[in-house]
Amino acid sequence: MTIDAPKVPTLPGHFPVHFHPFGQPTDERIGMDINNGLQSRQVRSDWHPADVLAALKKRGQSLAGLSVANGYHPTAAGKALKQPWPAMERLLARAIGVTPQEMWPSRYEPDGTPRKGTRR
Repeated sequence: MTIDAPKVPTLPGHFPVHFHPFGQPTDERIGMDINNGLQSRQVRSDWHPADVLAALKKRGQSLAGLSVANGYHPTAAGKALKQPWPAMERLLARAIGVTPQEMWPSRYEPDGTPRKGTRR
């Protein structure tokens, strides 16, 4: 006897909620792509502050050192990890070797300009 996976009811035009392997729901949707059958996940999230810190440390830098070297208070770069600050985001991204919109897609428009209402 085999047990089938439960069917997820959906309404027309709605997508089912997918669940994380550890039981945490996500809203990521996977669609079909004519090239390879699977399409990559469309949801891009901001880097976790620990990931930014780790990337800096791999390059021999620190948040405080980057802040002071650019004329800011030692805690300035740490604040940019938690709240929008385009000038400091550019410094952090440049130190890591990526663009600010790669690190914080929620804070930037597709053309790379900071979203309105997120400036410091």
